[in-house]
Amino acid sequence: MSPHGLAADEVGGALEADQAPDERVVARVRGIGVLSGQEKPLPNVSRLLVFKLGGTAKLPPMPPAPKLPAPPYLRASESEVIEGRALYANTCRSCHGEDAKGGIKDLRYMSPETRRQFNDIVLGGIRADKGMASFKDLLTPSQVNAINAYLIARANEDWSDDAVRGQ
Repeated sequence: MSPHGLAADEVGGALEADQAPDERVVARVRGIGVLSGQEKPLPNVSRLLVFKLGGTAKLPPMPPAPKLPAPPYLRASESEVIEGRALYANTCRSCHGEDAKGGIKDLRYMSPETRRQFNDIVLGGIRADKGMASFKDLLTPSQVNAINAYLIARANEDWSDDAVRGQ
């Protein structure tokens, strides 16, 4: 255990003593992410690897990151985006990733329909059955609008960076 939390390469599997030698496996979590002890965590890029002892299979490559869809125009003020960034960091980052990259659901990739439903998702809990609880007890509608403005700003930043790199 690192002083900053659990590092992915510190997690290992155990062997059962009563397993036949050709049935034994070792399981490891490998990668980098929000639990890696980084001062500024990297996007969570990790996999559960299970190896059969004596096996010869090769690990497939990681799939390429999907391209960001063209985001909506940013219509919010700079102060609203700054407020949204602070609110996101305190409320959303632990599940949705540092700088809105990665996490359980990468919010830079929201569809237009999801963007239209954003307040209903965050405040109304319309995706509670998918694990996204309502935050109506923690956030006001104007705070949710500020978070959404920040997410639109982040999507525009990364979409512009991808366009410059020709991705």
